[in-house]
Amino acid sequence: QVLSLAARWKPHAILIEAKTSGQQLIQELKTNSDLPVVEIVPHSGKLARFYQIVPIIESGKVFLPHQAVWLSDFEYEVLMFPEARHDDQVDSTVQYLQWVRKTNTSAFRVRGFTPDSV
Repeated sequence: QVLSLAARWKPHAILIEAKTSGQQLIQELKTNSDLPVVEIVPHSGKLARFYQIVPIIESGKVFLPHQAVWLSDFEYEVLMFPEARHDDQVDSTVQYLQWVRKTNTSAFRVRGFTPDSV
């Protein structure tokens, strides 16, 4: 599935957490593809990592498209964190925002986004 999604979206980076099944996937993709795989090694718990990126979200630097079919589920998971049954979207969003902050670049953009489309 990673290969088909990468072929469709042509990402600049594919972030994969280097734990359990992620380690095997990282090795497989690095060996059998030229995809831009980035290993993510968490250095603290999910809650601590979440609180580190809250200021980025509160500052308005995170774009959430109002018309997205997934938005209500995503918002529920974020607002209920860490009490929600699932936290995969929160965890991957936190890892992405930490990675963007660490890379210290302004080269990232939302595909198809223009100020008029909001």
